[in-house]
Amino acid sequence: MKIAIDFDGVLCKRKGIPTIKEPVSNCEPMEDALDAIKLFKKMGNEVWVFTSNEDPDGVRLWLNTNGFPELEVTNIKKPAHAYIDDRAIRFDNWQNIRKYFS
Repeated sequence: MKIAIDFDGVLCKRKGIPTIKEPVSNCEPMEDALDAIKLFKKMGNEVWVFTSNEDPDGVRLWLNTNGFPELEVTNIKKPAHAYIDDRAIRFDNWQNIRKYFS
C-alpha cells in the first residue's frame, strides 16, 4: 500500500498553516507518530511525507533528528492509497461539502 502522510499537524505538533518564521526544529513529534510509521514500513507499505512546508530540507533533518526512518519528503501529490492529513475534508457527497462551507 502507498501511504502519504502530512508533516505539520500530523507528524509534528503544529496547528494552522506554518510559515517560514516558524522553524521546523521547534516542533515536537506527535505522540505515537514514530511507532505508526515504523509499523507501516514493517508491514511493507511505501510511506512518504507529503507537505506544503516551505523548508523540505528542514523537514528531512527533523525526521532524522527525531529517529524516523528515511522517508521521501515531497510537495507533489503522488498517487497513493491513503493520505493522512489533519486539514482534509472527507468527501461523501456534494450536499455535505456545500454544508461544510455554508
